[in-house]
Amino acid sequence: MGVKVREKIKGSGEWWVFINHNGDRRSDKVGSKRAALELKTEIEKKIAAAEFQIKLPGPVPTFGKYAEKWMAGYVRASLKPSARSSYENVLKIHLVPAFGKRLISEITRKDIKDFIYEKKAKVYRPATENRPEKKYAPVTVAAMIHRLSSIFEHAIEDGVVAVNPTRRPGRYIQQAKLGEGMDFLTPEEGGAVLDAARHHFPKVYPIILTAMMTGMRQGEIIALQWGDIDWRGKFLEVRRADWDQHLGTPKNGKVRRIDLSERLLEVLTDHRRKLAADALAQGKPMFEWVFPKQWYYPTKREERLRDDNMRKLLSACLKKAGVRNIKFHSLRHSFCSWMIQNGENLAYVKDQAGHSSIKVTVDIYGHLIPGKNRGAMDRLGKILENPAPPAHPKTSEASNLPKIQGNF
Repeated sequence: MGVKVREKIKGSGEWWVFINHNGDRRSDKVGSKRAALELKTEIEKKIAAAEFQIKLPGPVPTFGKYAEKWMAGYVRASLKPSARSSYENVLKIHLVPAFGKRLISEITRKDIKDFIYEKKAKVYRPATENRPEKKYAPVTVAAMIHRLSSIFEHAIEDGVVAVNPTRRPGRYIQQAKLGEGMDFLTPEEGGAVLDAARHHFPKVYPIILTAMMTGMRQGEIIALQWGDIDWRGKFLEVRRADWDQHLGTPKNGKVRRIDLSERLLEVLTDHRRKLAADALAQGKPMFEWVFPKQWYYPTKREERLRDDNMRKLLSACLKKAGVRNIKFHSLRHSFCSWMIQNGENLAYVKDQAGHSSIKVTVDIYGHLIPGKNRGAMDRLGKILENPAPPAHPKTSEASNLPKIQGNF
Protein backbone atom coordinates (compact mmCIF):
# COMPACT_ATOMS: atom_id res chain seq x y z
CA MET A 1 0.00 0.00 0.00
CA GLY A 2 1.23 3.50 -0.80
CA VAL A 3 3.04 5.55 -3.41
CA LYS A 4 6.69 5.13 -4.33
CA VAL A 5 9.07 6.97 -6.63
CA ARG A 6 12.06 5.38 -8.36
CA GLU A 7 13.85 4.88 -11.64
CA LYS A 8 12.87 1.66 -13.38
CA ILE A 9 16.35 1.47 -14.85
CA LYS A 10 18.88 2.87 -12.44
CA GLY A 11 20.77 5.79 -13.90
CA SER A 12 18.38 6.27 -16.83
CA GLY A 13 17.04 9.59 -15.56
CA GLU A 14 13.47 8.43 -16.17
CA TRP A 15 11.49 8.53 -12.93
CA TRP A 16 8.27 6.63 -12.31
CA VAL A 17 5.49 6.80 -9.75
CA PHE A 18 4.27 3.41 -8.50
CA ILE A 19 0.85 3.28 -6.84
CA ASN A 20 -0.54 0.41 -4.77
CA HIS A 21 -3.98 1.34 -3.47
CA ASN A 22 -6.83 -0.91 -2.30
CA GLY A 23 -5.40 -3.92 -4.13
CA ASP A 24 -4.96 -2.03 -7.42
CA ARG A 25 -1.58 -1.14 -8.87
CA ARG A 26 -0.42 1.29 -11.47
CA SER A 27 2.86 2.79 -12.65
CA ASP A 28 3.33 6.04 -14.58
CA LYS A 29 6.45 7.48 -16.15
CA VAL A 30 6.67 11.13 -15.07
CA GLY A 31 10.09 12.36 -16.19
CA SER A 32 12.30 14.15 -13.68
CA LYS A 33 12.67 13.12 -10.06
CA ARG A 34 11.28 16.46 -8.90
CA ALA A 35 8.11 16.07 -10.98
CA ALA A 36 7.70 12.50 -9.73
CA LEU A 37 7.99 13.60 -6.09
CA GLU A 38 5.44 16.38 -6.63
CA LEU A 39 2.98 13.93 -8.17
CA LYS A 40 3.60 11.51 -5.27
CA THR A 41 2.69 14.25 -2.75
CA GLU A 42 -0.46 15.14 -4.66
CA ILE A 43 -1.62 11.52 -4.86
CA GLU A 44 -0.92 10.92 -1.16
CA LYS A 45 -3.09 13.93 -0.27
CA LYS A 46 -5.96 12.57 -2.36
CA ILE A 47 -5.57 9.11 -0.80
CA ALA A 48 -5.71 10.67 2.69
CA ALA A 49 -8.89 12.54 1.74
CA ALA A 50 -10.41 9.37 0.23
CA GLU A 51 -10.60 11.16 -3.11
CA PHE A 52 -8.25 8.97 -5.08
CA GLN A 53 -9.09 6.06 -7.36
CA ILE A 54 -6.74 4.27 -9.75
CA LYS A 55 -7.80 4.36 -13.36
CA LEU A 56 -5.99 1.56 -15.11
CA PRO A 57 -4.78 2.44 -18.64
CA GLY A 58 -6.47 -0.63 -20.13
CA PRO A 59 -7.62 -4.17 -19.36
CA VAL A 60 -5.15 -6.03 -17.16
CA PRO A 61 -4.29 -9.45 -18.63
CA THR A 62 -4.43 -12.69 -16.70
CA PHE A 63 -1.10 -14.20 -15.71
CA GLY A 64 -1.63 -16.99 -18.24
CA LYS A 65 -2.21 -14.57 -21.14
CA TYR A 66 0.77 -12.41 -20.25
CA ALA A 67 3.01 -15.47 -19.74
CA GLU A 68 2.01 -16.68 -23.20
CA LYS A 69 3.04 -13.32 -24.67
CA TRP A 70 6.31 -13.45 -22.70
CA MET A 71 7.09 -16.92 -24.06
CA ALA A 72 6.36 -15.92 -27.66
CA GLY A 73 8.50 -12.80 -27.35
CA TYR A 74 11.42 -12.81 -24.95
CA VAL A 75 11.94 -16.57 -24.44
CA ARG A 76 11.75 -17.66 -28.08
CA ALA A 77 13.88 -14.75 -29.27
CA SER A 78 16.55 -14.79 -26.57
CA LEU A 79 17.09 -18.35 -25.32
CA LYS A 80 18.50 -21.57 -26.73
CA PRO A 81 16.18 -24.55 -27.39
CA SER A 82 17.27 -26.33 -24.21
CA ALA A 83 16.48 -23.29 -22.07
CA ARG A 84 13.20 -22.66 -23.90
CA SER A 85 12.09 -26.21 -23.18
CA SER A 86 12.87 -25.77 -19.49
CA TYR A 87 10.89 -22.51 -19.34
CA GLU A 88 7.93 -24.06 -21.17
CA ASN A 89 7.83 -27.01 -18.77
CA VAL A 90 7.93 -24.80 -15.67
CA LEU A 91 5.12 -22.66 -17.03
CA LYS A 92 2.93 -25.57 -18.10
CA ILE A 93 3.43 -27.79 -15.05
CA HIS A 94 3.76 -25.26 -12.21
CA LEU A 95 3.12 -21.58 -12.87
CA VAL A 96 0.05 -21.55 -15.12
CA PRO A 97 -1.91 -24.05 -12.96
CA ALA A 98 -1.17 -21.89 -9.89
CA PHE A 99 -1.64 -18.38 -11.32
CA GLY A 100 -2.91 -18.70 -14.89
CA LYS A 101 -6.52 -17.53 -14.42
CA ARG A 102 -5.72 -14.65 -12.06
CA LEU A 103 -5.10 -11.08 -13.16
CA ILE A 104 -1.36 -10.57 -13.06
CA SER A 105 -1.83 -7.38 -11.03
CA GLU A 106 -3.64 -9.31 -8.27
CA ILE A 107 -0.76 -11.68 -7.48
CA THR A 108 0.80 -10.64 -4.16
CA ARG A 109 3.93 -11.51 -2.24
CA LYS A 110 1.84 -13.65 0.09
CA ASP A 111 0.69 -15.66 -2.94
CA ILE A 112 4.33 -16.21 -3.91
CA LYS A 113 5.25 -17.32 -0.38
CA ASP A 114 2.31 -19.74 -0.28
CA PHE A 115 3.38 -21.12 -3.67
CA ILE A 116 6.95 -21.67 -2.43
CA TYR A 117 5.82 -23.41 0.75
CA GLU A 118 3.42 -25.64 -1.19
CA LYS A 119 6.09 -26.72 -3.68
CA LYS A 120 8.67 -27.38 -0.95
CA ALA A 121 6.22 -29.64 0.91
CA LYS A 122 4.75 -31.39 -2.13
CA VAL A 123 5.53 -35.09 -2.60
CA TYR A 124 5.44 -35.63 -6.35
CA ARG A 125 6.62 -39.24 -6.20
CA PRO A 126 5.21 -41.36 -3.34
CA ALA A 127 7.48 -43.77 -1.53
CA THR A 128 7.57 -47.44 -2.53
CA GLU A 129 9.34 -50.50 -1.14
CA ASN A 130 12.36 -49.87 -3.36
CA ARG A 131 12.68 -46.08 -3.24
CA PRO A 132 11.90 -43.17 -0.89
CA GLU A 133 9.41 -40.41 -1.59
CA LYS A 134 10.55 -37.56 -3.77
CA LYS A 135 10.07 -33.84 -3.10
CA TYR A 136 11.12 -30.80 -5.09
CA ALA A 137 14.66 -29.75 -4.24
CA PRO A 138 15.24 -26.11 -3.17
CA VAL A 139 17.14 -25.46 -6.39
CA THR A 140 14.12 -26.66 -8.39
CA VAL A 141 11.74 -24.35 -6.52
CA ALA A 142 14.25 -21.51 -6.99
CA ALA A 143 14.18 -22.15 -10.75
CA MET A 144 10.38 -21.80 -10.73
CA ILE A 145 10.62 -18.45 -8.90
CA HIS A 146 13.35 -17.27 -11.28
CA ARG A 147 11.01 -17.79 -14.26
CA LEU A 148 8.15 -16.14 -12.39
CA SER A 149 10.35 -13.16 -11.51
CA SER A 150 11.37 -12.71 -15.14
CA ILE A 151 7.71 -12.53 -16.17
CA PHE A 152 6.99 -9.83 -13.58
CA GLU A 153 10.06 -7.80 -14.55
CA HIS A 154 8.84 -7.71 -18.14
CA ALA A 155 5.35 -6.82 -16.94
CA ILE A 156 6.82 -3.85 -15.04
CA GLU A 157 8.59 -2.66 -18.21
CA ASP A 158 5.28 -2.93 -20.10
CA GLY A 159 3.48 -0.90 -17.44
CA VAL A 160 1.16 -3.79 -16.58
CA VAL A 161 2.22 -4.01 -12.91
CA ALA A 162 4.14 -1.68 -10.61
CA VAL A 163 6.10 -4.14 -8.46
CA ASN A 164 7.65 -7.59 -8.66
CA PRO A 165 6.29 -9.68 -5.74
CA THR A 166 8.96 -12.37 -6.22
CA ARG A 167 11.98 -10.22 -5.34
CA ARG A 168 14.36 -11.42 -2.61
CA PRO A 169 12.83 -14.85 -1.94
CA GLY A 170 16.03 -16.11 -0.30
CA ARG A 171 14.65 -16.52 3.22
CA TYR A 172 11.79 -18.63 1.88
CA ILE A 173 14.02 -20.84 -0.29
CA GLN A 174 17.11 -22.28 1.33
CA GLN A 175 19.10 -23.03 -1.79
CA ALA A 176 21.81 -25.62 -1.95
CA LYS A 177 25.30 -24.29 -2.57
CA LEU A 178 26.65 -24.46 -6.10
CA GLY A 179 28.03 -27.94 -6.72
CA GLU A 180 26.44 -29.44 -3.61
CA GLY A 181 25.23 -33.00 -4.22
CA MET A 182 27.18 -33.46 -7.46
CA ASP A 183 28.40 -36.97 -8.21
CA PHE A 184 31.75 -37.95 -9.66
CA LEU A 185 33.88 -41.07 -9.99
CA THR A 186 37.07 -41.76 -8.12
CA PRO A 187 40.14 -42.32 -10.32
CA GLU A 188 39.88 -46.05 -9.51
CA GLU A 189 36.24 -46.14 -10.62
CA GLY A 190 37.10 -44.18 -13.75
CA GLY A 191 39.82 -46.67 -14.60
CA ALA A 192 37.44 -49.59 -14.10
CA VAL A 193 34.84 -48.02 -16.43
CA LEU A 194 37.46 -47.38 -19.10
CA ASP A 195 38.75 -50.95 -18.79
CA ALA A 196 35.22 -52.33 -19.18
CA ALA A 197 34.59 -50.15 -22.23
CA ARG A 198 37.91 -51.06 -23.85
CA HIS A 199 37.37 -54.82 -23.53
CA HIS A 200 33.59 -55.17 -23.86
CA PHE A 201 32.41 -52.08 -25.78
CA PRO A 202 35.37 -51.02 -27.99
CA LYS A 203 33.22 -48.69 -30.09
CA VAL A 204 32.09 -46.82 -26.96
CA TYR A 205 35.58 -46.58 -25.48
CA PRO A 206 36.58 -43.44 -27.50
CA ILE A 207 33.45 -41.60 -26.28
CA ILE A 208 34.05 -42.42 -22.61
CA LEU A 209 37.75 -41.57 -22.83
CA THR A 210 36.97 -38.27 -24.57
CA ALA A 211 34.51 -37.33 -21.82
CA MET A 212 36.92 -38.27 -19.04
CA MET A 213 39.98 -36.64 -20.62
CA THR A 214 38.40 -33.36 -21.77
CA GLY A 215 35.48 -32.61 -19.45
CA MET A 216 33.33 -31.78 -22.48
CA ARG A 217 29.57 -31.54 -22.01
CA GLN A 218 27.41 -34.29 -23.47
CA GLY A 219 26.00 -32.07 -26.23
CA GLU A 220 29.50 -30.85 -27.14
CA ILE A 221 30.72 -34.41 -27.61
CA ILE A 222 27.71 -35.28 -29.78
CA ALA A 223 28.38 -32.23 -31.98
CA LEU A 224 32.15 -32.75 -32.28
CA GLN A 225 33.44 -32.86 -35.87
CA TRP A 226 36.77 -34.05 -37.25
CA GLY A 227 37.53 -30.53 -38.44
CA ASP A 228 37.49 -29.37 -34.81
CA ILE A 229 40.63 -31.37 -33.99
CA ASP A 230 44.11 -29.95 -34.57
CA TRP A 231 46.33 -33.04 -34.75
CA ARG A 232 49.59 -31.10 -34.91
CA GLY A 233 48.70 -28.66 -32.16
CA LYS A 234 47.24 -31.49 -30.04
CA PHE A 235 44.03 -29.70 -29.14
CA LEU A 236 40.41 -29.48 -30.21
CA GLU A 237 38.02 -26.56 -30.38
CA VAL A 238 34.51 -26.74 -28.97
CA ARG A 239 32.56 -24.80 -31.60
CA ARG A 240 29.00 -26.10 -31.22
CA ALA A 241 26.69 -28.13 -28.99
CA ASP A 242 23.73 -30.39 -29.69
CA TRP A 243 20.50 -30.38 -27.73
CA ASP A 244 17.78 -32.80 -28.82
CA GLN A 245 19.08 -32.75 -32.42
CA HIS A 246 19.31 -28.95 -32.47
CA LEU A 247 22.75 -27.46 -33.08
CA GLY A 248 23.76 -24.24 -31.37
CA THR A 249 26.71 -22.47 -29.81
CA PRO A 250 28.40 -23.94 -26.71
CA LYS A 251 27.22 -22.80 -23.30
CA ASN A 252 28.20 -19.17 -22.64
CA GLY A 253 28.29 -18.73 -26.43
CA LYS A 254 32.09 -18.99 -26.58
CA VAL A 255 34.37 -21.25 -28.59
CA ARG A 256 37.04 -22.78 -26.36
CA ARG A 257 40.20 -24.78 -26.86
CA ILE A 258 40.88 -28.05 -25.02
CA ASP A 259 44.32 -29.68 -24.85
CA LEU A 260 44.47 -33.37 -25.80
CA SER A 261 46.69 -36.03 -24.23
CA GLU A 262 48.87 -38.33 -26.32
CA ARG A 263 46.69 -41.29 -25.31
CA LEU A 264 43.46 -39.63 -26.39
CA LEU A 265 45.02 -38.59 -29.71
CA GLU A 266 46.05 -42.20 -30.32
CA VAL A 267 42.56 -43.48 -29.55
CA LEU A 268 40.86 -40.88 -31.75
CA THR A 269 43.31 -41.60 -34.60
CA ASP A 270 42.49 -45.31 -34.44
CA HIS A 271 38.77 -44.52 -34.19
CA ARG A 272 38.98 -42.34 -37.30
CA ARG A 273 40.81 -45.07 -39.21
CA LYS A 274 38.03 -47.56 -38.42
CA LEU A 275 35.32 -45.11 -39.49
CA ALA A 276 37.16 -44.42 -42.76
CA ALA A 277 37.55 -48.14 -43.48
CA ASP A 278 33.86 -48.74 -42.79
CA ALA A 279 32.82 -45.86 -45.06
CA LEU A 280 35.10 -47.15 -47.83
CA ALA A 281 33.65 -50.66 -47.55
CA GLN A 282 30.13 -49.26 -47.94
CA GLY A 283 31.11 -46.91 -50.76
CA LYS A 284 29.91 -43.89 -48.77
CA PRO A 285 31.64 -40.69 -47.68
CA MET A 286 32.93 -40.65 -44.14
CA PHE A 287 30.77 -38.87 -41.56
CA GLU A 288 31.94 -35.42 -40.48
CA TRP A 289 30.87 -36.25 -36.90
CA VAL A 290 33.49 -37.84 -34.68
CA PHE A 291 30.86 -40.10 -33.10
CA PRO A 292 28.19 -40.69 -35.80
CA LYS A 293 25.03 -42.44 -34.70
CA GLN A 294 25.11 -45.10 -37.43
CA TRP A 295 28.46 -46.35 -36.11
CA TYR A 296 26.70 -47.35 -32.88
CA TYR A 297 23.20 -47.97 -34.25
CA PRO A 298 23.59 -49.13 -37.90
CA THR A 299 19.84 -49.30 -38.56
CA LYS A 300 19.21 -45.68 -37.59
CA ARG A 301 19.18 -42.88 -40.16
CA GLU A 302 19.97 -39.98 -37.82
CA GLU A 303 23.52 -38.68 -38.15
CA ARG A 304 24.03 -37.59 -34.54
CA LEU A 305 23.55 -39.47 -31.30
CA ARG A 306 20.78 -38.43 -28.93
CA ASP A 307 21.04 -37.73 -25.22
CA ASP A 308 19.34 -41.02 -24.34
CA ASN A 309 21.80 -42.90 -26.59
CA MET A 310 24.71 -41.46 -24.64
CA ARG A 311 23.14 -42.43 -21.33
CA LYS A 312 22.57 -46.01 -22.51
CA LEU A 313 26.11 -46.40 -23.83
CA LEU A 314 27.57 -45.15 -20.54
CA SER A 315 25.16 -47.24 -18.47
CA ALA A 316 26.32 -50.43 -20.21
CA CYS A 317 29.95 -49.65 -19.35
CA LEU A 318 29.12 -48.79 -15.74
CA LYS A 319 27.18 -52.02 -15.27
CA LYS A 320 29.98 -54.15 -16.74
CA ALA A 321 32.51 -52.37 -14.50
CA GLY A 322 30.37 -52.90 -11.40
CA VAL A 323 30.19 -49.14 -10.80
CA ARG A 324 27.01 -47.37 -9.66
CA ASN A 325 24.87 -45.73 -12.31
CA ILE A 326 25.66 -42.03 -12.82
CA LYS A 327 24.61 -39.32 -15.25
CA PHE A 328 26.77 -38.69 -18.30
CA HIS A 329 27.38 -35.15 -17.00
CA SER A 330 29.06 -36.69 -13.94
CA LEU A 331 32.00 -37.60 -16.20
CA ARG A 332 32.55 -33.85 -16.59
CA HIS A 333 32.50 -33.43 -12.81
CA SER A 334 34.94 -36.35 -12.57
CA PHE A 335 37.36 -34.70 -15.00
CA CYS A 336 37.36 -31.42 -13.04
CA SER A 337 37.72 -33.16 -9.68
CA TRP A 338 40.64 -35.31 -10.91
CA MET A 339 42.44 -32.30 -12.36
CA ILE A 340 42.10 -30.30 -9.14
CA GLN A 341 43.05 -33.21 -6.87
CA ASN A 342 46.08 -33.69 -9.09
CA GLY A 343 47.17 -30.15 -8.21
CA GLU A 344 46.44 -28.50 -11.57
CA ASN A 345 45.99 -24.74 -11.70
CA LEU A 346 42.39 -23.63 -11.16
CA ALA A 347 42.60 -21.12 -14.01
CA TYR A 348 43.66 -23.91 -16.37
CA VAL A 349 40.79 -26.14 -15.20
CA LYS A 350 38.39 -23.24 -15.74
CA ASP A 351 39.61 -22.76 -19.34
CA GLN A 352 39.50 -26.48 -20.16
CA ALA A 353 36.01 -26.94 -18.71
CA GLY A 354 34.65 -23.74 -20.24
CA HIS A 355 33.30 -22.21 -17.04
CA SER A 356 32.08 -18.62 -17.36
CA SER A 357 34.49 -17.48 -14.65
CA ILE A 358 37.04 -18.89 -12.24
CA LYS A 359 34.58 -18.10 -9.44
CA VAL A 360 32.31 -20.82 -10.81
CA THR A 361 35.20 -23.29 -10.77
CA VAL A 362 36.11 -22.39 -7.19
CA ASP A 363 32.49 -22.44 -5.98
CA ILE A 364 31.87 -25.90 -7.44
CA TYR A 365 35.21 -27.63 -6.94
CA GLY A 366 37.20 -25.46 -4.52
CA HIS A 367 36.61 -27.85 -1.62
CA LEU A 368 38.50 -30.54 -3.55
CA ILE A 369 41.84 -28.69 -3.53
CA PRO A 370 44.09 -31.20 -1.73
CA GLY A 371 45.24 -30.12 1.72
CA LYS A 372 44.55 -26.45 1.02
CA ASN A 373 43.62 -25.62 4.65
CA ARG A 374 45.99 -28.05 6.31
CA GLY A 375 48.99 -26.54 4.50
CA ALA A 376 47.99 -23.05 5.60
CA MET A 377 47.76 -24.16 9.25
CA ASP A 378 51.14 -25.91 9.09
CA ARG A 379 52.78 -22.79 7.71
CA LEU A 380 51.19 -20.65 10.43
CA GLY A 381 52.38 -23.09 13.10
CA LYS A 382 55.97 -22.84 11.90
CA ILE A 383 55.87 -19.07 12.14
CA LEU A 384 54.46 -19.10 15.66
CA GLU A 385 56.61 -21.91 17.09
CA ASN A 386 59.87 -20.97 15.40
CA PRO A 387 59.90 -17.20 15.09
CA ALA A 388 62.92 -15.71 13.40
CA PRO A 389 65.04 -13.63 15.81
CA PRO A 390 64.74 -9.89 15.26
CA ALA A 391 67.65 -8.31 13.49
CA HIS A 392 69.61 -5.71 15.54
CA PRO A 393 72.45 -4.59 13.33
CA LYS A 394 74.95 -2.23 14.92
CA THR A 395 74.87 -0.07 11.86
CA SER A 396 72.24 0.18 9.23
CA GLU A 397 70.92 2.56 6.66
CA ALA A 398 68.22 3.57 9.12
CA SER A 399 70.81 4.60 11.78
CA ASN A 400 72.46 6.95 9.33
CA LEU A 401 69.26 8.83 8.59
CA PRO A 402 68.85 12.27 10.19
CA LYS A 403 66.64 12.38 13.24
CA ILE A 404 63.26 14.06 12.79
CA GLN A 405 62.31 16.50 15.48
CA GLY A 406 58.78 17.14 16.60
CA ASN A 407 55.83 15.68 18.44
CA PHE A 408 53.66 13.23 16.50
